[in-house]
Order: sequence, then C-alpha cells, then structure tokens
Amino acid sequence: MRPPKPGDFVKCLFPFDENPESPAPVPHIAYLVGFKGKDAVLAIYTTTTLTENGMQKSPYAVKVPEGESQSMGMQKPFMIDGSRLAFLPIVPEFFPGADNGKLPVIGCATDSLKRAVEMRAKSAMQSGHSRTLGPKALRRRYGIAPTS
Repeated sequence: MRPPKPGDFVKCLFPFDENPESPAPVPHIAYLVGFKGKDAVLAIYTTTTLTENGMQKSPYAVKVPEGESQSMGMQKPFMIDGSRLAFLPIVPEFFPGADNGKLPVIGCATDSLKRAVEMRAKSAMQSGHSRTLGPKALRRRYGIAPTS
C-alpha cells in the first residue's frame, strides 16, 4: 500500500448528511483533496448515481465517463461533487483497512480532472453552496463552523 497523495481516490466511510459527524455504515470512495496535519484529510464525495430525476445532482459536480473512470481504478462512471466535503480523521472508524496512516488508495485522478474538481469546489465554497461534514472538532480546528 503506497502513501496517499492529493488527487487520489480512497475507500472510506464518508459521512451522510443526516449524521455528519459519524462514519457512514457503508464504504464509499472519496477524492482526497489534501492532508490536514498528520491526523486528518479533507475529502470530497463521489457517487455513481449521475442524475436525480433526469437532472445532474449538483451543478458543482464533475462527471467522469466510464473509460476515464476505469483508467483511474474505478469500475463505473461517476461524479465528484465539489459541494460536498468532509474533514475526516485518519482512524479505522473512517478508513477501514488503513495501515499506520496509509489509506486504502483505489486510483489517482488525472491532472485535468484535479483542476476541474478544484475549480468546482472553489465555486461551491465562494457561492455558499458547499457542505462540510466530519467531526465537529475537526471542522472547528480548520475554521469551518459546524452546522449540526
């Protein structure tokens, strides 16, 4: 297992909106934005559900088609939702399979995808449409006021 780096896709228990401080009950793949100290990461939500009622789920999402998806280690087309972020502690409760701080890396985004995700995430934050999940203590530490 290689050390993760920004732009990697990692398997984690990304929190649900309904319970923003706790690990989700099912594994999910997240896009790793970067590290926050030695004990936490900032990650962005990904989903294979590309539309809701025929509409793209978020205007801040970047669609990744199947061919590109497979070249990055995924099995299906997916979206990276730049409006849904989380500060996650690097602990087994959020990262099952983590080994001494090394996270389970699935694949790595292309440089053009990294730029697109960064642009959408900044746009969501600047417009006030981003949601930041994860434990309140981490959100406070990094200047994000907890909403719950």
